[in-house]
Amino acid sequence: MKKKAGLWVDHKECLIVLLGADTDDAPDTKRIPSNIEFPGQAQSNPAPSNHRDRQFLVHLERYYDNVISQLRDVDSLLIMGPGEAKLEFRKRLAHSGCRATLVDVETVGKMTDKQIISKVRKHYTP
Repeated sequence: MKKKAGLWVDHKECLIVLLGADTDDAPDTKRIPSNIEFPGQAQSNPAPSNHRDRQFLVHLERYYDNVISQLRDVDSLLIMGPGEAKLEFRKRLAHSGCRATLVDVETVGKMTDKQIISKVRKHYTP
């Protein structure tokens, strides 16, 4: 059975939607927060700007790797999101060795969980 998934990702969180063989079945969903402290946020011990930027990138890579680890058994994947995170994630995915075939990358704004699930279902429904 081919496992299909879609995800909505930005720098703050990711929602993964895993579909069963019948796209009408209730999907499994998993929310993964990035727990990233963004450059420019108030900090009690401010570090130089370039150090904060490097820390941000390291945390971002860990976040993407955490998301990728949830996609081990996925055969096809739809990536959605509002900004650069979806493209950064796609690049990280390509170098990860993950077996999922990327079916599409779409630019979409902020969506509710129900809207994300509906869009993933629609994408995989013939």
